[in-house]
Amino acid sequence: TVSVLYWLISCVSPSMAAPDGQNVDVDAMMQRMRATEEQLAVFFSGMDAVLQQWTALNLVTSNCDATAATEIRNMLRAWYIREGELYSDELEDEFEKFFLEARFAAIEDGSPKEVGDALHQMYVQCCHNDDTLVKFFQGTLDAYRRSGVAESCTFQKADDEADSDDDAGAVAAADDDDDAGYAYDEEPAQPQRQNKSRGKNAYTTGADGWKTVNTSKKRR
Repeated sequence: TVSVLYWLISCVSPSMAAPDGQNVDVDAMMQRMRATEEQLAVFFSGMDAVLQQWTALNLVTSNCDATAATEIRNMLRAWYIREGELYSDELEDEFEKFFLEARFAAIEDGSPKEVGDALHQMYVQCCHNDDTLVKFFQGTLDAYRRSGVAESCTFQKADDEADSDDDAGAVAAADDDDDAGYAYDEEPAQPQRQNKSRGKNAYTTGADGWKTVNTSKKRR
């Protein structure tokens, strides 16, 4: 499943190369795409399926803030309606701010970037009346729910004597036999605008390509 998803992502990335003998309008290429009302409705249905399969978000919603999933969904809907196309680095930054600044939870599994990449590619597809990724994520939702990925994770409080400046509060970890997380087996193709390179803390990758979600919650 993971390898199929990577194939889908890599195949739908729009080409930046211009045909021989043609000039490239850089400004036009960098202009944000904007979905029609009908296209946006299709995209939102796929976006909801992605968010429901984001294990880190599910853990934060279950253990830190019961409104987190609803708030991030509403925030994204309003942002897409207002701005149109959102680049994956913008989404990644907003996700990290959403979790860390508002909920003191650091998502260290790399999933903010992966979700941002998926949403950007899906939006571009929908603007071209292509619902391939929308249908893919809708099709994997039932399997995700049956897998019990989020339930297989534990959310542990940190040692009360830990330094207040250290990352502390909570750590999500999968059982030995069940890898958890929302991740691609390989890096997806880059979107139209180059994303910023970020270092990530270590995480565990299982034989099936899924990554263990690690979150930490800082004390006030």
